Amino acid sequence: MNEELAATAVWGTQQLGFAPPGTNKFDGVFGIWYGKGPGVDRTSDVFKHANMAGTTPRGGVIAIAGDDHVAKSSTAAHQSDHIFKACGLPVFFPATVQEILDLGLHAFAMSRYAGVWSSMKTIQKSSNPAPRP
Repeated sequence: MNEELAATAVWGTQQLGFAPPGTNKFDGVFGIWYGKGPGVDRTSDVFKHANMAGTTPRGGVIAIAGDDHVAKSSTAAHQSDHIFKACGLPVFFPATVQEILDLGLHAFAMSRYAGVWSSMKTIQKSSNPAPRP
């Protein structure tokens, strides 16, 4: 349930437009949600509703999944991009730490411009890389 509560809290940060005029202390709030595969599954209802509610032009949201395709550190193997797509979130899939930063900026820009939540799929680096020929 922690994942659903966290996503609902992030969703709330995007509702600045509902406050009476002159009562906002901030122009916008951006939010980042993180969860592993099973948490992404459980949170899909919140993702769908929050995405339909939209984001503020000076806010934005990125939902980040820590996928574990081989269940190395999770209870179950998981692939989150399909859930994100089913919830209507565009998916960014960085290959390096630098791309997490670079694509993260693009994900926030898209979220703000399009008024939708963006998502990012991350995976752990293999500890035993394949030998090079």
